[in-house]
Amino acid sequence: MSLDNSAGMLLLGVLLVVAARRAAGPPALAGTARAGAAGLLGGVLGALAGAATARALAGPGAGTPTTFAALVQGMLSSAVVGVVFLAVAYLTDRRDVRPLLAAVRRRLAGAGRRRGRAGKPRQQDVVGPERGDGKETVSG
Repeated sequence: MSLDNSAGMLLLGVLLVVAARRAAGPPALAGTARAGAAGLLGGVLGALAGAATARALAGPGAGTPTTFAALVQGMLSSAVVGVVFLAVAYLTDRRDVRPLLAAVRRRLAGAGRRRGRAGKPRQQDVVGPERGDGKETVSG
């Protein structure tokens, strides 16, 4: 079933690229090969690093892990996969990854400004019926 899902996603991806080329022309696909190669390389290296992390956490000759150990292995392995993928993608395709990282930084900075020191929303950020600022709509 997994193989069928992967084959279907691959086919739909190819059809999407063909449709984009027809609708917007070849310039719409500029950089697709570079981004695809970066994603493939990042995915392979990330998967290898994640599998190595899981094996290292399990220890040599370990049997079935406990529920807690399996959770820890899964969380740490997936974090390693994400970090390795992002690092490889950044190193191989900076042009496409930089805007993504900039958007994440802006979003995280904005979230930090919207919260007060204790992690609670500041009063000026609270919007609702308990705060009348004179701009309520009156109908009728």
